Amino acid sequence: MKRQNEVTTESKLGGNFHRAKEFDMKFQVVKTHKLAKEDSGKQAALSQAQTEENEMLKRRITALEMQLDIQKQEQQQLEDTVDTQQTMIETMQKKLIFNGNLYADMEQQQRALYKQISAQQLVNEKLASCQPGWLKQVSSDLHRLQQNFDILQLKIAICDKQLKEVSKEEVFNFEDLQEQNAQNILLINKMAEKRNEIETFMAKKDEQIPVKTFLKETGEIRAEIKALDEWVGKLKFSTKM
Repeated sequence: MKRQNEVTTESKLGGNFHRAKEFDMKFQVVKTHKLAKEDSGKQAALSQAQTEENEMLKRRITALEMQLDIQKQEQQQLEDTVDTQQTMIETMQKKLIFNGNLYADMEQQQRALYKQISAQQLVNEKLASCQPGWLKQVSSDLHRLQQNFDILQLKIAICDKQLKEVSKEEVFNFEDLQEQNAQNILLINKMAEKRNEIETFMAKKDEQIPVKTFLKETGEIRAEIKALDEWVGKLKFSTKM
């Protein structure tokens, strides 16, 4: 009886052991599936995060490439601007050299004009000693000629001022100034010729010249001076650089 009870107890214990072992195996399977499921979820989340990070990195690379293209364009524009400015500087240097030469020529003409005015003053002094009745009109014409010289001197002074105030930011019209300069030289030469004619004519005052001849030559000189005076008035000197 006792032995039978022991066998029954062992059978019960054995059955319990097998059930416990089976339960443990099932638990391990469930646990493994659960861990696998959790790992799968984590892997999916990690993959999603990696994908988003890759997309963000791609967008950043694209933005950097666009920024690099913009910088390249800006650099090219800056290089083009530098080239243009360098060309402008070289052109302005050439203009400044030209202006310097032109200014030197203008100074030379001014010195020549001063000499002519001095000579004219000597002529006026000679006129002061002449007979007023005969030479009154000639003296008036010579005075007008002196005024023409003064006007020309003033206009040359304007050109002189223009040359000194050449701006590096404005375009200088050299052709117009050259044309004005040529007109000035031509006018100076014409006035010099006319003054020589008058001086030659005045040298005859001590000779026995018929009054009609004297008045005729005086009228011709006066007409020529009037025409010259009108020509001086038509000269235009630009005050713009």
